[in-house]
Amino acid sequence: MTDEITTPHAALRGRIGWLCRVLQALVVGWPIWILYIIFAYWGDRAFVVKKIREMFDIDVSGAAQFQITETVSMQLVLWTVLAAMCFSLWRVLSLYLRGDIFSIDAALWLRRAGLFGLVATIADLPSRSLIVLIMAQHLPESAMKHRGYISSDDPLHLMIALIVIAFAHIQKSAAEIAADHAQIV
Repeated sequence: MTDEITTPHAALRGRIGWLCRVLQALVVGWPIWILYIIFAYWGDRAFVVKKIREMFDIDVSGAAQFQITETVSMQLVLWTVLAAMCFSLWRVLSLYLRGDIFSIDAALWLRRAGLFGLVATIADLPSRSLIVLIMAQHLPESAMKHRGYISSDDPLHLMIALIVIAFAHIQKSAAEIAADHAQIV
């Protein structure tokens, strides 16, 4: 009976192994890349001033260093949620590579990844407006024209996070059914 269960799992692991390895490289590289982007972007004051002027028609050239520090700090808090999502994805992919494809543990890590992705996406929405408000806090209120914005990618990110959560629930139910079936047989 063990061979019947192991063989399909080994075949599946063989089909998805390369994909899991590629995804593991991406979930390690992406947060490192985003961390680099945060420091490169906010480290270039002239670029930040230019981008905020282009996007929001607000001149923040008089912003103090503490305003930049506050925005970087906020970005780093959001980055930790992104890093937690990537760590959760690393764990589920590691479990898949180990053969724990239809396990409750893998389903729980997948759900964590989806939840962290959902939190990151939802938190990113107000953070954009907060960044502009922080950077423009030295300006008179009459200079503020910004009302916030939603990126065209935001609904996609929400859908992906919710799909991951749904798949995690499906995977957990399948693992529980398989465990019940194994007890009967």
